[in-house]
This record gives sequence, C-alpha cells and structure tokens, in this order.
Amino acid sequence: MCSSDLEAAPKKDITPEKILRSKKFIKKALDTPKTKEMQQKATEIYRKTLSGVYSQAETLFKKTKTVEDIEKALKGKLKGDMQKKIDEVKKLPPDEKAKAEEMLVKGVKKAMKEFYIKNLTDHVEGVVKAGIPEEAQFVKDYRAVIQKIKALS
Repeated sequence: MCSSDLEAAPKKDITPEKILRSKKFIKKALDTPKTKEMQQKATEIYRKTLSGVYSQAETLFKKTKTVEDIEKALKGKLKGDMQKKIDEVKKLPPDEKAKAEEMLVKGVKKAMKEFYIKNLTDHVEGVVKAGIPEEAQFVKDYRAVIQKIKALS
C-alpha cells in the first residue's frame, strides 16, 4: 500500500456520541456487577413509583363516592374553582346535593384519569424519543400501568 492509498481511504469520525451509541460499548458498560446493581435499584424505584401512581388512581376510583371522599383522596391538592364547586355542593339541600355530588365525582374521576394517563404517556414518549426502545422493560411497565388506569371505571 502506498501513501496515496491511505489518503484516499475514507476516515471514520469517531465522536463521543458514536461511542456512546455503540451497542458493543453499551453491552460492555452494562455488563459489570456495579451497573447491574444500579439497574436493579433503578428498576425497583421506578416500579415502586408506578405502583404508587396506580394505587392512587385505583383508590380514587374505588373509594370516591362523595365530595368528602374527593377531598380526602386529593389531600389538600384542590384549589380554586374545584374547591369552590365542592363547597357549593356541600351547601345544597340533600335532594339536590346527591345529584350534584354524583356529577362532580364523575367529573373529578374523569379529569384525574386523563391527568394520570397524560403524565405517564408524556413521560414514556419522552424516553422513547430519547432512544429507549419500545421493547425495553421500562417502557413496557409504563405502558402496562397506563392500560390498567384506562381500565379503571
């Protein structure tokens, strides 16, 4: 080979981004006891968080039947218009209160369901955009909780 052959050969630009996206590099980096321990802890943390989110949603759907239940379930997170509506419903005569309460509870449940689904969906779509594959367990776990929340009624 002469020096002109070397000059004609295309040079590969090795950038930090290419190295970090290299499957060979990732496999090697993830195949250590310390990274496996860290992965296990991270998995435990996000699964505990997902379990907590589902538990909150499930509690809201199964145990919320009155405005008092809403206040208890949302523990002081009610502000502004929603708190005003609850206060107004509480002041109604019993026959009107029941109907208004039912409508309000249905509305809160629907809004909270949409809130949970949107937040979880936005999060999982963000990590997928960042390069986490759809077949990753993290993404599967998020999608499973989203489906479980959608099934609540």
